[in-house]
Amino acid sequence: AAGQTIANYWLSLWSRNQAKGSTAHSVNYYLYIYIAISLVAVAILISRVTTFFYYTVQCGDRIHSKAFATVLRAPMWFFDITPLGRILNRFARDMDQIDNILPQSIGQSVAFFLQVIATLVIVSIVTPFILIILGPVLLIYLFLQNYYRRTSCELQRIESVSRSPIFAHFSETLVGV
Repeated sequence: AAGQTIANYWLSLWSRNQAKGSTAHSVNYYLYIYIAISLVAVAILISRVTTFFYYTVQCGDRIHSKAFATVLRAPMWFFDITPLGRILNRFARDMDQIDNILPQSIGQSVAFFLQVIATLVIVSIVTPFILIILGPVLLIYLFLQNYYRRTSCELQRIESVSRSPIFAHFSETLVGV
């Protein structure tokens, strides 16, 4: 987000100077600096993505290892009262969510958050009166976010419980084969 904001600022500065007819710098000067800004932004992006996904794989591996160790050390009564489908669901669907969907969602959320912050900073510099309206809008957003989060968690819990019989039936079918 910062690289894109800086690149956009540089383009606006370049176009403003060209519109004024300023000959202080050549076109190549602006072009080379724009290319340098873009290359640095790409390098930072690649290192950020590589580091982020390295750590998400490490976290997924740790969570799976801890969950597996916990299931292996569980007492027998745990297996008597917990359907096999629910246990399989934890290792199939939930680990898939941790490995695939969660990193992508976190990456998109961080990128979106940084873009919003950069946009708000630029808009606040250009039009400071927007800060007056921003407070109430932020409070409304936080209220709606909390409402959505509670509803979403409950729906996911209900979906997880409803999938357990499907995994149990599939597992029992494989055992019977």
